[in-house]
Amino acid sequence: MKQTKKWALAVTVSGMALVLCSCSTAASNANRYFTSVGAIATNLMNSGKVSNGSTASAASENTAAALPTPGDFTMSEDGTYSFTGVDGAGYYLLYFCEPGADPSDDSFIYTSEPINAVSGTTTYTGSYLDVMQAAYGEYQARVVAFPAVGDTTSSMSSPACVDFIAEGEQSLPTLEYFWDSFSDTLNLQLSNVGTYTYEAYPKEVEVVCTNVNDDADVVTATLENVATDNIDFSAALTKGETYKISAHSISDSNYVTNKVSGDTLVADNMTVGDVNVLSSAYAYSHGSVNFPLLTENFDLVNGGSAGDMHGVISDYSYDCTPTAATPGSAYSYDVSIYYADQGDGKLELHEDGTATLSHGQWAFIRAAHIDGVWIDNGDGTATLNFNTSSVASD
Repeated sequence: MKQTKKWALAVTVSGMALVLCSCSTAASNANRYFTSVGAIATNLMNSGKVSNGSTASAASENTAAALPTPGDFTMSEDGTYSFTGVDGAGYYLLYFCEPGADPSDDSFIYTSEPINAVSGTTTYTGSYLDVMQAAYGEYQARVVAFPAVGDTTSSMSSPACVDFIAEGEQSLPTLEYFWDSFSDTLNLQLSNVGTYTYEAYPKEVEVVCTNVNDDADVVTATLENVATDNIDFSAALTKGETYKISAHSISDSNYVTNKVSGDTLVADNMTVGDVNVLSSAYAYSHGSVNFPLLTENFDLVNGGSAGDMHGVISDYSYDCTPTAATPGSAYSYDVSIYYADQGDGKLELHEDGTATLSHGQWAFIRAAHIDGVWIDNGDGTATLNFNTSSVASD
């Protein structure tokens, strides 16, 4: 898939790959597009290289003959394209442009990977989904023939154009979650929002939380105005209860064939109690480095990791070494953390059941801490439960 935004095209010699400057588009039920301008006619030269402005190059361009326009171009409702190839073509490109565009206008919204010419092949068929991605909507589809790289005697053809409507089903939503035991809130996160970029953003995503022990206890949370920068929402649940959580997406796009997606299971029999609950891919940020929100089976006597984290630069751990307990603490630990450089900190498990995990300043990391509670499991281990809203710089 290739996608452009006001950038000139160039074809590289290596692998005949089309070089494009890519950007992310936000397609919606109203077909919100970035305006993408490609210099199809002026920047993609007959040799497959951008002109260097030399006299020899200019002379070559003036004498090159345009390839014939591909014939019998069709786009079926299911996205299958078909066209007749032309002699001298090295490859072909599909373009999706604004509906009703003048064929002489070289602006386009999406373009495909090269469809290589095959000796002896007269008709080329396939699905546009195999060579490009485009948001559901209405387009003018085009196919253009290009000479082989190094062919200075031919230039690209004029486009063959047909109208096309791209439509299909919306995908099931994928949700990550974090039960915040300190605020009695279930935080939800639409993690596959990128899937809808090449479909149509749902009008809303609805999450249904049903108490498995009380059918009357049903809590619904709705994410509206879905976009790449709008994926977080929440629900208030009753602490101590157990819920089955499901989700579905709802679309009002004319190009989505299933207005309501099927239900997807987010969590089954999840008890929301006094301890945080996180799905494995729930994303949160405390700044340059994150603190853990839950650590189970922490070894009170020997210490060890108080949290294994994933960072942009590298993974890192809050490695704890037991030390003499400070006044007011049942257990104290020195913390070693390596992220970009070596850092250190402290873990204090206070006698009143509260806990504080801290790190000092190093490299580009600012000193900070997080507070929470610790629960003695009675087997020499503890559950460390941290309050994400307590994070503060020191």
